[in-house]
Amino acid sequence: MIKIIILLFIFLISLYIIYKLCLKNTDLFYNYEEFTDKPKPKNKKKPKNNKLNKLINQNKDLHEKIVIITGATGGIGYALSRVLNNIGCKLILHGRSKKKVDNLVDELTKTNPHVIGVVADLSKEEDVEKMIKTITNNYPNVHALINNANSLTGHRELSSKEFKDWKKDISVNIDSMFLLSNKLIKHMRNNGVKGRIINISGYTSKTTSTLINNGSNILSKTFIDKFSDILAEENAEYNIAVTTIRIDETINSGAFKHFDKIPMYG
Repeated sequence: MIKIIILLFIFLISLYIIYKLCLKNTDLFYNYEEFTDKPKPKNKKKPKNNKLNKLINQNKDLHEKIVIITGATGGIGYALSRVLNNIGCKLILHGRSKKKVDNLVDELTKTNPHVIGVVADLSKEEDVEKMIKTITNNYPNVHALINNANSLTGHRELSSKEFKDWKKDISVNIDSMFLLSNKLIKHMRNNGVKGRIINISGYTSKTTSTLINNGSNILSKTFIDKFSDILAEENAEYNIAVTTIRIDETINSGAFKHFDKIPMYG
């Protein structure tokens, strides 16, 4: 019973994030370049999948939108990648492990040729800058960024945490999110894109105890909440929406080992 509830909860979270991504303005669909040189698959008769078709129709505003997901190889990032892939989004999927990124791209391109992977260590500024440059140079109309990557390193108590572990957590959880959001918002403004920035947070933003939770994670999530609020106000006039979605970290960290076996439809 508990497992069923957890799986249902994860599925509902994915649908809620997709709802937040939906762009109702039809003028977003103009003049973006081909996402890949891969030939489009030939029209073939496919078996009916009523549940999948219903999901696609409900989220047709997302079809062929270019979406970036960080931390896409596990947890919520992986679930979102699968769902958005089936809807027909053009995906830029980030991960730190080349093997995991390649496996994910191989899996998703079986049904959607418009998927690419980006390998980057978000704790390294040069990797983040390179990732941003690659994206903005090739895709002028990025429509959405989902900041999902998260680092939990070393001791949970701040009093006992090594500085190198602190630096890694802050680099991944705060610095990379700031850089990616900052650069891509400028990119959206310059190209007139009414985009979306979604920052994944967690319930730890409301706690102060490290008896269970990691101290740097508590501070990171608290930062994310305020960061999103400030960006949302600054970018409202440009029709760029910024929002935070809080998710239980045990789900998003991949703590449930059978996450990759969750059927997303049916």
